[in-house]
Amino acid sequence: SLHDALPISSRSRLRARGEGRTWEVADGPCFAFLITWHTPMPQASMASSVSQSLISRLRKGELRALSRLITRVENGDGATFELLGELWPCREQGRVLGVTGPPGAGKSTLVDRLIARLRGEGHRVAVLAVDPSSPFSGGAILGDRIRMQSHASDPGVFIRSLGTRGHHGGLSRTTHEAAILCAAAGFDRILIETVGVGQTELEVVGMADQVLVLLVPE
Repeated sequence: SLHDALPISSRSRLRARGEGRTWEVADGPCFAFLITWHTPMPQASMASSVSQSLISRLRKGELRALSRLITRVENGDGATFELLGELWPCREQGRVLGVTGPPGAGKSTLVDRLIARLRGEGHRVAVLAVDPSSPFSGGAILGDRIRMQSHASDPGVFIRSLGTRGHHGGLSRTTHEAAILCAAAGFDRILIETVGVGQTELEVVGMADQVLVLLVPE
């Protein structure tokens, strides 16, 4: 039989420790055991709590928190989007430079040199490199990061690839939100490298403070 078995006082003590319900399951006169479990928090409350904790760590400059928040934004986490409003003023703390141009123009090589120059001037640099998406996983192909490996161990540099995931315009859907998160983490220079563009991928113009356009010889 399955029934509430403990006295009210015992059940109250268990609930005070977070237990949801306690049942006794008996099988014959000589065998009995207790089943308890924690009452789960509502899913939305848990997500909001996790996002709030990550944002607190982000404000301290923790790169792991920055990475996780960008991932949550890319995955469309509603709780994280709701909390982004409080980070909006941080956008003014980071100057955004867009780097765009056709495939093979040397965007990643230029960004690599810009990182070195800006680090030499004492800036903290975040790079958001927008790559084509893998047809298998939907993630970024990571081609841009191969040319920036010399900065991988520098704690003052953050490099993140963003997959387009079918979005047009040269950027990913969440590049703007990722830039806000980078600024909130204390990066005062944010480089946004677009995918290889043609004639209509112009979104970076509306997002960056300045844009560099690289061309190849005709």
